[in-house]
Amino acid sequence: MKKGTQVRLRLALVAAATLLLPAGSLAQGGEAWFAYRLGGIHVGHARETVSVRPDGAIATTAHTEFLIRRGDDLAAMSVSEEWIETADGAPVAYHASRVLSGESRELRVTIDGDTLLVATDAGGEAAERAVPVDGQLLFPRAVDALHAARGLVAGDAYAFSYFDTDFERVGRAEVLVVGEDAVAVMGEERGLVKLVVRSDLLAGIETIEWRDRRGRLWRSEVPAAGLTQERADPEQAVVGGAPGDLAARLAVPSNVRLDAPWAVDWAVYELWTEDGEGALFVPEDGRQTLEGVTEQGVLLRVVRAAPDAAAPGGRDTGGGATAAYLESNALLQTGYPPLAAAAARAAQAAGDDPWRKATAIEAFVHEHIENKGFGTAFGSAAEVLSNRSGDCSEHAVLMAAMTRAVGVPSKLVAGLAYADGVFAYHMWVEVWAGGGWYALDPTLAAGNVDATHIKLAESAAEGGVTADISVGILRALSRLRLRVVDWGTGG
Repeated sequence: MKKGTQVRLRLALVAAATLLLPAGSLAQGGEAWFAYRLGGIHVGHARETVSVRPDGAIATTAHTEFLIRRGDDLAAMSVSEEWIETADGAPVAYHASRVLSGESRELRVTIDGDTLLVATDAGGEAAERAVPVDGQLLFPRAVDALHAARGLVAGDAYAFSYFDTDFERVGRAEVLVVGEDAVAVMGEERGLVKLVVRSDLLAGIETIEWRDRRGRLWRSEVPAAGLTQERADPEQAVVGGAPGDLAARLAVPSNVRLDAPWAVDWAVYELWTEDGEGALFVPEDGRQTLEGVTEQGVLLRVVRAAPDAAAPGGRDTGGGATAAYLESNALLQTGYPPLAAAAARAAQAAGDDPWRKATAIEAFVHEHIENKGFGTAFGSAAEVLSNRSGDCSEHAVLMAAMTRAVGVPSKLVAGLAYADGVFAYHMWVEVWAGGGWYALDPTLAAGNVDATHIKLAESAAEGGVTADISVGILRALSRLRLRVVDWGTGG
C-alpha cells in the first residue's frame, strides 16, 4: 500500500491531551512541565504557567508540542491555550491557537451568564455560536480546588462541567475517587490519590488521574489509547532526537498474509481488546455487520459494496444524508473557488449521477496529491488542493470537500486497512449515492473499498471539528486485536 495509508494521529493526540483535563496543576502560580507518551513512545511535552493578573484573576497558560514520526516522516503540531478565571473559581474566558500543518485554528470563548460565546477562525472561515451551559462550569484552577475541597476520600463521587476544546462544546465529567496509591513520578515514589474520570462526550473512554491532596495533577493515563501524561523536569519532558515510529508501533498484527487485499470482497474477523476490559464499539452499516460473540470478543463480517447501477441518480439527500454532510467549513471549504472549480471539472462527465461524480473525484484526488508522505499534519481541503501533499487524511479531506462541492453528501471515515502483514490505522470517505452510504478510498482509488477496510469511526466534520473520529480511534488505539477468520472473492 502506498505511503499515506495510516490514519493521522495528531487529532487523536490533541483529543487525548484534552481528555486529560485539566492539563494544569498549580494553585498559586509557577511553572510545571509534562511529558506525553503514546504506546510507550515519547510524542510531546507541555509547559504550563499560572499567574495572578492585576485585577486578581488567575491566568493559566499552556503550550503543548507534539512531534510524531511515521516511517521516515516527521509531523509537528502545537497548541497554545490560556484560561482566565476569577480568584473564587468563576470562568471568564478561554483562548486556544492550534497549528496543524501550515494552518492555525483560533478558538475564543467568553462567558455570558449561563451561555458560552464561541468564536472560531480557521481555514479562511470564521464562525460564532452560543453554547448553553448546564451545571457547574469549571476551568483548570477551579477543578484543582474542587478535588481538594472534596477531600479526595475513597468512594466519593462527584461531577462538574468543562469546555471540551476538541468538540468545542460543554461536557460533563464524572469523578470517582479510588483512594491512596504510591506512584513513581519525577524519580521518586509519591503518595497520591487515584481517580477515575469519565466524560459524557467520550463514551467508552476513561481517564485515570493521580493527584496530591491540594488537587494538583501529577500523572494521567488513558488506558484505552495507551496515552500517558506525567509531570517531569523540563529536560525530561523535552526529549531530543526523533521519536520512535508511531505508525509501526500502533499497527494491529494480522494472523494471515493477504497478497492481494484489494481483491478481497468479503471477510470475517474476530475482534477483541487485549486487556479484555471495556466494550468494543464497532459501527454497523451496509458494509459491516456483527455476526456473533466469541469467548474473547465479537465476529464482524465486512463486504465490498457499491450502489446498484440501476438506482436513480441525481442529488439524493434523503435517508439520513442531512445538510451537515454538505456543509462548508474550516476543514472542508466547499465554497473555496479553486476547489469548487476543480470539483466541477473532475465530475463534469458524470452528469447527475452522484456515484459517478464521487468516483471521478476519487480518481482526481489520487492523482492530484503528488507527495504522498506523512509530513503534513491534517491539512484542510484548500491547503491540500494547493500544496498537493499528504497522507490518507489529506486524501480523504480533499475528496470529502470536493464531493460536497458538486452536491454529493460525504463523511470522513477512520479505521483499519490491511497493508504488508498488518492492519494499519487509515482514513477514507463515504458518500451518499443510490439511497445509501458507500465507501471510497482516494488513497488507493480503486473505485470502491475492499473488505480489508474495517470502519471504527465516522464524522460529518460539522464546523470543521472531527473529535468524534478521534474518540472512535482512541477507544481502540492500543487495545484492539483481530484475527482474520475467513475471506474470499465473489459472493
